[in-house]
Amino acid sequence: YEDYVLKIAFSTLNFTDKNRNPISEIDFGKINLTDKKNVDFFVVNKGNLSLFSDLKFEVFHEIRKTNLSPGNYSFLIPSHVKKILVKISWAGDSNYTLKLFSPNDNLVGESTNKHLNSRIFNISREEFIEIENEINDGRWRAEIINYSLDLNPCNLSIIYWFDESDWLVSNLTKFNLTSHSSIPIQVNLSIPYFAVGGEYKGFIIVSSDNNAKIKFPIKFNVTAGTLTVSDKFETLESKIVDNIGFNRTGSNTRNITLKLENVGNENLTIYLKTSHFLNHSSNYARFSTITLSKNQLKPSEIAYIYIPISINTSETNNQVGIYEGWVLLN
Repeated sequence: YEDYVLKIAFSTLNFTDKNRNPISEIDFGKINLTDKKNVDFFVVNKGNLSLFSDLKFEVFHEIRKTNLSPGNYSFLIPSHVKKILVKISWAGDSNYTLKLFSPNDNLVGESTNKHLNSRIFNISREEFIEIENEINDGRWRAEIINYSLDLNPCNLSIIYWFDESDWLVSNLTKFNLTSHSSIPIQVNLSIPYFAVGGEYKGFIIVSSDNNAKIKFPIKFNVTAGTLTVSDKFETLESKIVDNIGFNRTGSNTRNITLKLENVGNENLTIYLKTSHFLNHSSNYARFSTITLSKNQLKPSEIAYIYIPISINTSETNNQVGIYEGWVLLN
């Protein structure tokens, strides 16, 4: 068994609105991509001690899947994520192990036997994995394994955090509150360009020099269509390999097909630009006419992009090397 130390620190700080009414949560409501909203409130010290305090933030998004059996469950992680927590919880005597795989299908974490202490006290069991380094965007996979005859359904929760400085700033980050005083605070929420449509939560965290900490909940709903290309959010590299000495033109062009999906919560219109050529020094190949199976996607709707590449030996001069071009979807 492990040893645990519990420390309790009491805080006399509280939050009120501009009219000095107590508040328990700040709801920014719906907000569009790249928009901004401000909120004003007071931090109040109701105690007899002066408190020097720091103000920080958290921003995260949670995915929940309930009543699951052992198996594999995939989920998308967007770009600019700094930490992931994946956990399963259940009631009963099942002996679950949790494994986590990155988009390239490498095992990056495993959790087993963390639930043993909770069985002694007959409370909800948990296994969990935290990842903080090298978090690539794309489709991750959680594997739930049961090593017992008991088969209790479990719940899967995926929480991922962002760098809060991309989302929230305030007029003050450090302040001193004397006894029975208050201070006005303004918090500015800005939605970054990479945000995926959906509900976000977080905290305004005030830590005092007496080791007390209060976490004040916030939430907001980003309304945006969000395009993924083969489950990637920002950039995707696709390659084809061919021999020199052959023309690949007309009906013989080399083709790339990629899946497009709107993983946001608003309709999405796809606009297309290309570099026209794939260059290798002074030699080049060409993009033929690129087509989309559809250019307007509803939330959760899937389409495909078809990219034909025309190779003419009179333009490549049969030169070996990497020919590079780009296709931009926005």
